[in-house]
Amino acid sequence: MATGAATAASIGRTIEIFACLAATGELLATARLPSTASVGELCRIVAAEAPSSKIGPCSYHAFVGGRFLDASVPLFAAGLRHQASVDFVRCRPSAVMTVAEDGTAKVFNTETGLCAATMLSRRTPHPGYFSPDGS
Repeated sequence: MATGAATAASIGRTIEIFACLAATGELLATARLPSTASVGELCRIVAAEAPSSKIGPCSYHAFVGGRFLDASVPLFAAGLRHQASVDFVRCRPSAVMTVAEDGTAKVFNTETGLCAATMLSRRTPHPGYFSPDGS
């Protein structure tokens, strides 16, 4: 019951979100939005305010609790509250790469959300990058 009350109380209030790059923790943007704004609106603000990317044109997707947030969901429904820190994954137009602590890298299709490739490594993980030609 307390969770429902907290959600009802947060509807319509302005909340502040700290958007950080998931790979490095770098602060990309600070956004102030009504809690009824969509995750997609938050992603567009982050894309507009984030520093220029070395990888060229890209978009940003909110990544919370090991999952990508649906862009159509309101911030309050996604569980985002005032002064939340949200990880963002920087995406090329068609793919996103994740790198885990065990060295596993995965490439996901940003249109379908399906894993397109899995790569295993015994090396210490490091941020993954796509080459400028998209390979």
